[in-house]
Amino acid sequence: TGVRLPPPPRLCSTTSARCLLDKAILDKYRERWIALNGEGVVLADAAELDTLLHTLDNSGVVAMTVLRIPAANEPLFVGLR
Repeated sequence: TGVRLPPPPRLCSTTSARCLLDKAILDKYRERWIALNGEGVVLADAAELDTLLHTLDNSGVVAMTVLRIPAANEPLFVGLR
């Protein structure tokens, strides 16, 4: 039997229906990258994406979602057509 690997973390926008976060998380992690489990719990955070991914790789923690919390005055881009 083969080993089943978890899916890679998905990158998403905080405005995505699956990635809506409560205000406490938004305020605490402004301008940081966060990794969430399937229940929306923050597993790790870092200032830079490569640092967060390196931390996750080294810890063995499996994140379902990786995203950056924007600054309060930073524009959000939801989609382009």
